[in-house]
Amino acid sequence: MSITVHEAINLPVMKSTKLLAGATGLHNQINWVTIVEVIEDINRFQQGEFLITTGYGLNENSLHFQKLLAMKRLSGIAIYSGFYLKEIPQIFLALANKHHLPLIELPTELNFSTVTKSILQEILHKQMETTFLEDLINNYVHSSAILHERGKKLGINLSLSQVVLQIKLDNEFSQEHLDLLYHHFFRMMELKERQFLLRTGLDGLTLLTEVHSEKRKSLKQDSLDLAEEILLKWKEKNPQISIIIGIGKSYDTPNQLSESAKEAKYAVDLANLLSTKKEIIHYDDLATFHLLLQMKELGISLKQFYEEQIGELLSNNKGIDYIHTLEVYFQQNLNLQSTAEKLFIHRHTLKYRLQQIENRFGLNTGSVDERLKIQLAIAAYKLEKYFSS
Repeated sequence: MSITVHEAINLPVMKSTKLLAGATGLHNQINWVTIVEVIEDINRFQQGEFLITTGYGLNENSLHFQKLLAMKRLSGIAIYSGFYLKEIPQIFLALANKHHLPLIELPTELNFSTVTKSILQEILHKQMETTFLEDLINNYVHSSAILHERGKKLGINLSLSQVVLQIKLDNEFSQEHLDLLYHHFFRMMELKERQFLLRTGLDGLTLLTEVHSEKRKSLKQDSLDLAEEILLKWKEKNPQISIIIGIGKSYDTPNQLSESAKEAKYAVDLANLLSTKKEIIHYDDLATFHLLLQMKELGISLKQFYEEQIGELLSNNKGIDYIHTLEVYFQQNLNLQSTAEKLFIHRHTLKYRLQQIENRFGLNTGSVDERLKIQLAIAAYKLEKYFSS
């Protein structure tokens, strides 16, 4: 686990420092801190290193340092002014901006060891937070007392109601997008002054945070309001990068938080299976799928279930998507005209399709009980298709 340059320069010990250039790279991840007085072999630097230097010899060997700035290996550079450099050369600032590399000025009264220790301690703290979050969402530790004690050390009060949110980047994305997302959620949670744990994954974030019920607002509504506020701010700053937020139920005991994490993951992963496209999905929105998910977890075959109901409809359709036709028909509350418009077909064509579904496949859409079985079967088909993909 690492921390961002933004997090590093906001540490109390860094108050007297000054960001001179490269602000667009503040989301760069610091994996390690390296102190070098004389910069000689620039090829030895590793990806994500944060370099601290006195600037010795940079005036005489400016081109060498410029090559280092352009290599894009470092997460950031902190240079002492007052030892060997009275001021940072403009060419350094221009290159730092060009290559999105934060360049920070350190005052002479700030010790090497103080800066290094603070950043490495923060990295260690982040690692402890990530490990703790992993233990909570996977239910690796069964002792509630141990979890409460570990939470206390990290400033997390687990006696409060907690909820897990899964945030997923939609469509194609880059590592830069993921870094931006992390920075945005981290900053928003800080501003909200809520205790939280946050970690990055392969395609998004996992967030654990406290929720409150006040007056007429439920715990569920509080989690929805939080997600909506963070999403709104994200869309203002990054309208071209779409995200989906899945929310689990809130729980009062730490051993139940793995359930919230599982629910949040279901919510974000199954969002595309819902008839209405949403950017924020609470687990309760998956009501149709709840029973099917329980069946799946119990080892009951969803394929066998849906094939008994709509198997013929799937295998003998002659190129007609009867499943989609039925989905839209049910969504439109059996209204022929609005269904035909949604499907971009003639009303008589729709009537013929529905007759075929009843006569050829023996499915009576006019019966409430039959409709419920068909809807469950279609949901099972979509769910099984998702799990198989």
